[in-house]
Formats: sequence, structure tokens, C-alpha cells
Amino acid sequence: MLKKLLAFFERKRLYAVSLLLAAPICIAMGLTRLPLSEKRAQGIPFLSDIITFINSQDNRWYDTLMRQQALSQSSNRLRRPARENIRLVGITEETIETLGAFPFDRKYYAQLLDVLDAGGAKAVFFDFLYSSDSREQLEVDKCRAKGGKCPHMGSDEIFAAALARKNNRLLAYHFDHKQYESMADREEIGQNLSQEERMSASLTYPVPRIRRAVSESNFGLVSFAFDYDNIARRVPLTALNGVDKYRHADLVLFCWAKGLNPEEARFHEPSGTIRIGAEQVPLQQDMDEAYYYVYKYGLSEMDAAMTAITIPFHEAIQMPKDYAVEEFKDKIVFVGPIAPAIEDMKTTPVGNLYGIKCHINIFASMLTGSEIRSIFGRSDHRARYAEMIFISILGVGLGLLYARVRKTWLCAILGLAATGVVVIGSAVLFLNSLWMPIAAEILCIIAVTIAIIAYVEILVRRTFKDFVPDIVVERIIAGESVNRDVEATVLFCDIRGFTTLSEQKESKEMIEIVNEFHQAMTKAWSQFRGYRFDFQGDAQMVVFGAIEHYSQQQREDHALLGVKSALAMQYELEILREKWIMEKRPVFEMGIGVHTGVISMGVVGGHSIGSGHKQFTAIGDVVNTSSRLQGLSRQLESPIIASSATYELVKDHIWATPLGEVDLKGKVQKVGVYRINGFLEDQEFQEFRKGVVDIHVQRSAHNSAV
Repeated sequence: MLKKLLAFFERKRLYAVSLLLAAPICIAMGLTRLPLSEKRAQGIPFLSDIITFINSQDNRWYDTLMRQQALSQSSNRLRRPARENIRLVGITEETIETLGAFPFDRKYYAQLLDVLDAGGAKAVFFDFLYSSDSREQLEVDKCRAKGGKCPHMGSDEIFAAALARKNNRLLAYHFDHKQYESMADREEIGQNLSQEERMSASLTYPVPRIRRAVSESNFGLVSFAFDYDNIARRVPLTALNGVDKYRHADLVLFCWAKGLNPEEARFHEPSGTIRIGAEQVPLQQDMDEAYYYVYKYGLSEMDAAMTAITIPFHEAIQMPKDYAVEEFKDKIVFVGPIAPAIEDMKTTPVGNLYGIKCHINIFASMLTGSEIRSIFGRSDHRARYAEMIFISILGVGLGLLYARVRKTWLCAILGLAATGVVVIGSAVLFLNSLWMPIAAEILCIIAVTIAIIAYVEILVRRTFKDFVPDIVVERIIAGESVNRDVEATVLFCDIRGFTTLSEQKESKEMIEIVNEFHQAMTKAWSQFRGYRFDFQGDAQMVVFGAIEHYSQQQREDHALLGVKSALAMQYELEILREKWIMEKRPVFEMGIGVHTGVISMGVVGGHSIGSGHKQFTAIGDVVNTSSRLQGLSRQLESPIIASSATYELVKDHIWATPLGEVDLKGKVQKVGVYRINGFLEDQEFQEFRKGVVDIHVQRSAHNSAV
């Protein structure tokens, strides 16, 4: 099985490489989605920064979708439930002008309760902490301490008495997250206090006389879960992984609106919901704060807050009973500040909102089942693992798809298309209250696309350079013209009698012989800076002094280099012949023609419908003449034939025999030709020849011994 798999990847090498490139990127991106908070990642280099960046981009996208949905008509469905079930009694600027500076006398809250009780309100929520005694109550307490004649009841006592009349009042208490964290971090305290004790120590309740007026079940948390950018996108509905204590105010109001007992609410871990009888509220387990679960409310429910009927506080406390019944009968009444002078603004994805309107928002979201749910699951830990798997499948799938298409421009288009699908898919899902983060997914797509395109580009360049010189590849890729007319020396070599030989031997053996021949010839001319322009079966065309023109380094000794290569190739063939004789293989002769002149080199060819082929090559009379000279080598009984044009450039270095002038096909004038025998004085070539001869002698001695 393993061998078959390896064989498959050998045949589909690009698939294997794509998989190897995509897999580490997917794993790296997936690791950032593990259930690991930014705080816990501080000790891991770069991981915290990456997590922060990804989370910040996801939050920005979330806020964009929230704002878009808040403006869309899809939130209109919330207007009717909000108007039917909710009333907002707001402390406005006009209220402050009428009743005096805030905080004002708490007897006004008692008057409001009288009106609401007369109107038949279903529940009343006060979004105030009342964490200190009022100014009026302190004056009464001071008077009593002195034993003077004092009012029968202070303002706080009046308010407490009004609270105690009915059990439908909900008061606020606050959880100080920073204080909790500081206590948990201090070992001298953390070791002595349990988690629940630290939780209790971090809570702020109303003053005792107000707190005692209602039962413990009539308190609700008013805290928000702020992200690193201080934007409230979630609210902690439960704490300490349970709902029997520390219930959020909006959860209590939801239970009262449904006619349920909040104390019966229980967290159901398998479903990730709070269950109260037949009702349930889905939760999202918070990754960073293990001590509570959060409810990701939909801020598109701003319509609920904005369209809820608002009655100014100072008008509500003076409302006649018949009007009160009309306005408040069976309504959930929210009481809170909506004046800029009272700093109770919360930063949300759609802007700054008053805290009381955020609570209306959350309540309406629960009432209409419009919470935002993660597409990957309700448990944040499970959702992160699911997202990690999704990223891996996405990245590896794209990598394999890129390996199939192979074209870099198509890979880029597919990468853009995949990004578009993720973005549009996330937006469409959000319209159905489903949240899918996209930052890690898009980073994975970009990274995989760049990696595969870069590899394909490298592969193309590497393959291209097997056929075209590096400098020419760079010029072609840069879009520059590579067509040149230059003076150069052209060498043609060919195996004599190859056709007859190939008819006598099996094709496999002939391929082995020809490959060995070409390897030896390539080794010979490559050390003299030649470049092979054409390669056809048993023949090669090598040019000297041409490629250097692209780098502005023209060589004047290209004719000498061409002749050196011809002699070196002849010596290499002699070594091969002895080897083949020992192996009882067929041997053959080789003919070489060398000519110097102006050649035209560049890209030739064209495109046809459905196919096309272009080739980097050299053409011209010099090329044709060199080929004709090679063809004369058998007739003139000379392995190496050079033209007079080449001879005139190297005559001070070579030992050559003139063979007269010959007629060549396609030439009007006769061409002088020379048989190349060797060099007169060339230290470099003599050393090369000596090395070849030494090897030849050693092999001959070895063969004789055998």
C-alpha cells in the first residue's frame, strides 16, 4: 500500500508538493484557532500577536455584518414584539432639568413603582446599582443620630418599601472582572479564596436597606463581556458554569416574560443551553473566561431598542392610572438613563448605546430567538477545533486543486474565488444569525495560494532553464525581446551511420548508447562555455559566443572555444568507444562541422488553433553552413571540419590541414575547409588533452589486465 502511494506521488509530484506546502500552512493557521486565549499564549513567541491579529480582523468583520444587518429590513420582525412587550422609562435631559441633578431623590423611584403597579406592569427592571445611600437618606440618618425631629422615612426607605410590595422588581448588581482577575493573580489571596469566594468579593450590590427589600432571586447581573477593543459583543448570562447563582438581569426578565421561574433555570451542558422548563436559551462557552458562559446577542435588535416606546421618567411618575394601564399593562418595563450627562454608554459594533438600550436589545434577542450562533458549534472549545479542521480541509483542498490546474494565473483566480466564497458565505450565514469567522480562513487561502504559485513559478523557471539559458529566461519573463543578430561560432555534431545502427539494435540499448554519448559530448563543450541550441536524436547544435551578448559580455575568442570543444568531444568519443568495445556494444564514428559568422537567435514559432509551440533557437546561413560541413566530414575522411572563416580566427593556435574549397548546397560561392588536427601551443588544452590521454592509458591497461 505504501509503495503504491509513493508511486502515485512520484507520478503526481506536483500533488505531493502541493500537499506538503499546504499542510504546514493549514496546521499553522489552525493552531491559532485552538482554544487558547491571548493571555495564555503570551509565553509563545509570535502566537499571541497572531491570535490578536486574527481576532481583531474577525471582530471587524463581525461589526461590519452587524451594522449592515442593523440597516437592513430583516430586523423589522423585531419591532412588533419589542413594541408589544417592552416599555422604556428613560431619564432624559428634560427629566434632569425637571427633577434636579442626578442622582435625584429616590422617592421618585417609589412614585414610579406606584404608577407601574397601578398600571399592571408585568416586571420592572432598574438599571441602577444604588451602591451608596442617597443624599436625602443620609440627612435623615444624621438627624436620627442627633435625636432631633426627623421625617418618618428617608428616601431609600420609601423606595425599599415600594420595592417590597411586589415580587416583580428586578435590581442590578455588577461584577468587577478586573478585580476578580487581580484577586486570582495574587497568590496570597488566590490560595485562600475559592473561585466562588473571589466571585462574591468582586460583586457590587445595592445598599443593605434596598438589598433587603427584595429576595436574592430579584437581582440580576448587568455586566457585559468586553473584547480587547472594549466593544461589547457578548453578555455573560451565567457564571461559575451554572445558572442557579449570578443570573444575568436579561435572563431573569426573559423568564418572567415567559411566566417561568428563574430559579428553575439550569445549564444543560450537552446542548450548550440554559433550560427553563420547555424554554431554552443557547449559550456560547467563552474561551478566555472559564467561569462564565456568554450569550452572543444580535445587535441587529437595535430596532428593538430604538422602536420600544419610550416614556420620560418625569412624565411617567405623574401618569394617571387609566393612562398607566394603557401603557404598562403586562409589559416588561426597563428603567434607566438615556441622557448624555449620565455616563452610561456602552460601545457596541453599531456605535455607542446607552446601557439600558443594550439590555432591551439582549432581552428582545432572547425573546425572539435571534441570538448569534457559531456555525462551528456552541462550545467555544469545540467550535475552535471544528474551525481548525475546516481550515485544514480548505487549505489542503485548494492545494490539490492548484496542483491539478497548474497555471499560476488560474491559481490566483481560484484563490480570489475561494476568498469570495468564504466572505459571501459568511455574510449570507449571518443573515440567518449564524456567525462564521473568516480571518484565519482567508489567511490560509492567501498563504496556500502564494506558496503554490511560488512553487509552480520556480518549477516553471527550473524546467524552462533546462531548455533556455538563465539570462534569457529572465529576459523573457521580464517581457523583453531576446531576438539578436550576433557574431558567433556554430558547431554541429552527428553520429555517422546512426540509422543503420538503430535498425540492428533494440531501441532500449540504442537509447542507452545515445544518452551516454550526449552526456559525454555535453561535458566536453560545456567547459568551453558553449550553449546547445538544438538537440535532435543523434545530433547536437552548439553555439559559442552568442549567449554572452545578453549580459553585455561579448567574447572575441568564440571560434577558439568552438574548435577546442570539437577536439574535446573527439577525445571523449574515443574513451567511450573503448568502453563500448569492452561491453561488446556497437561503436560508431562522429562528424563535426564548425563555422563562424553572424547568426540570428531568438524565439521563433507561432500559435495555431488549439495548440502552439515556440522555441529559442539560432538560424541563418552560418547555421546551415555548419550543418553542411558536418555532412562533408565522412566524404573528406575527417572527423572535424572547420570553415575558412573559423580557421582565420584560430590559425595561430591550431594545427590544421587545408582541404581546398567545396560547393555547399544553398551557397553561391565555394567555401574553404580545413581538417582540424590539434593545437600548436595551448597550455589549457594540452593539460586537458593530457588528462584525457592519461585516463585513456589507464583504461587500456585495465582492459588488457582483464
